[in-house]
Amino acid sequence: MLHRILLLLAVAGLLTVAGVAVWRQYRRPALPSLYAHGNLLINPGFQEDADGDARPDGWTSGPAAELGDWTITPEPGGHSLRLTGSGSYVRSAAIVVWPGKRYQLSLYALTDAAEANRLQVLFLWEDSRRETIERQASPWLEVPAGQWRRLTSEAQAPANASGLSILVRPAGDDPVYIDDLHLAEDGVRLEPFPDYARAALAFTVDWETAMGGLIHSRSDDAYDPATAEQRGLAMREGAENLLALLEHYGIRATWYASGYSLLEGNASGQAFAGDPTYTWASRANGWRNDRWVTTPWFVDDPHGTAQSYPAWYFGDVVSRLLAAGQDIQSHTFGHLYAGHASPEELRTDLQLWNDAAAAAGAPRARSLAFPWGASLGMSDANYDALEALGYIAVTRTYHEPQGRSQYWILPPDDLFHMRTVPGHPDLWAFPDHYFPGHATDPAWAREVVDRVLLERGVTSLWAHTEEVLSAEQVAAWDEVLAYAAARRDAGLWVAPLTEVVAYRKALSRVEINSEVKGERLEVVVRNGNDHALAGLTLTMPGPIQEVRLEGSPYLDYVLDQVRLPALEPGRQVRLEAVLSAWETSP
Repeated sequence: MLHRILLLLAVAGLLTVAGVAVWRQYRRPALPSLYAHGNLLINPGFQEDADGDARPDGWTSGPAAELGDWTITPEPGGHSLRLTGSGSYVRSAAIVVWPGKRYQLSLYALTDAAEANRLQVLFLWEDSRRETIERQASPWLEVPAGQWRRLTSEAQAPANASGLSILVRPAGDDPVYIDDLHLAEDGVRLEPFPDYARAALAFTVDWETAMGGLIHSRSDDAYDPATAEQRGLAMREGAENLLALLEHYGIRATWYASGYSLLEGNASGQAFAGDPTYTWASRANGWRNDRWVTTPWFVDDPHGTAQSYPAWYFGDVVSRLLAAGQDIQSHTFGHLYAGHASPEELRTDLQLWNDAAAAAGAPRARSLAFPWGASLGMSDANYDALEALGYIAVTRTYHEPQGRSQYWILPPDDLFHMRTVPGHPDLWAFPDHYFPGHATDPAWAREVVDRVLLERGVTSLWAHTEEVLSAEQVAAWDEVLAYAAARRDAGLWVAPLTEVVAYRKALSRVEINSEVKGERLEVVVRNGNDHALAGLTLTMPGPIQEVRLEGSPYLDYVLDQVRLPALEPGRQVRLEAVLSAWETSP
């Protein structure tokens, strides 16, 4: 049976672009409707239309692209997609691809016109900015009148490709119906998420003391030490509430701490960063007055301890967060508006944060949440400063829908996929959704969870820890955390933001080689990273019957996927798999 699969794959490899008539219909094992193992496309049979707009979920389409009733496989609620007019088209959601790998698309098509029509398939390759860098088009493939025909096309990912979407368009104005699309990666696929997951969700919070941002408020309360202290205490109490909820559901979050959140006090009166005054913190730049233009930034430090001034220092909480496996990352030391700060000011501040983290027993920062949720104004040199200090991710980027689009790193209509910062291919921008915990918020937050699963993407839900304070807010967080925890069974990876980005980056240094040996497919996997990797998941070119790891029986597999044991740096493992074929009807 393995020979049959590999022979088919070999033949497909010879058909760069071809149209093939096939009069059999595939019947695959029961799988989640939006994600079939071995098929990289979302909603490939167009059966899902949750909003009832007559357009399939997970696809974008042009004019006159609507769900049709004809289907290649009759089933309740089944659909095909009808494309009417040469200007019509349908485009799939982008999937993660690996440079140099080949990808094969098959689909069924017919026209209800009296004469045959044609269609074309375009492979739209995207870079890490999710911008199209290359288009590869098939020849125009004939679509017969009145009978389904299976059409196939394939292409190879360019060297700098990280994403792919498929576009299908007709030639003439007569309607073309398409159904049962299937996109596969040639050979063994390395999945972009660990542990059989198909999407990632991070919970993140901004964790600020009265000194770490609240005293420098740009809101209507402006400079108000009493309000800053009150909010600092709320931040502390909300952090306790959130930590209890996270531990209950076994969820690790990312806590974006300002510098004073790492300090157990400053009784010695240390002057941080040379006691700076930031002249950019002015009314012209959004503050309510010009106090900070002439006043040192840390002047309100009470020079006490977390016990004497609990609203101003949170360092006594750090060890408990670390013991609970929580991820502590940077919100800058002084809650700086990074886009206004000079490269030297930003560099000094971020190094201060690392020094404070080291003193508190926390690792150096690898990700940053921009204070005030704004990345606009960041210079290329400022991003250089982040990369030089080892940052791999930023979040809280500017993406106001009605704002100045020239400053968007992540467009507001796509907050479910990471993109790299322009000019900085090793620095990823991570999307987020603000979740303040009002009574009506859990409903849309559940929709965010469902959509990230649908799109097989990544995103985060975030708030300030003071927004896990009231009974209403605690209940809202409890509901959403419970929902996310339950969706793990549907393939949701709930993990700290930094871990999600680090895992994706590490995959580029995983080497996979496969070879057919008799009735078995041998796969050799090597971890080329300088750290261990756990949960690596591979998709085989067919359902798995048996797996052996280093010659011994191995049982950690599901359908056509296998999860490897943790691989130490430089470790190599050898798998042998016996595969079968997906069932077909006679």
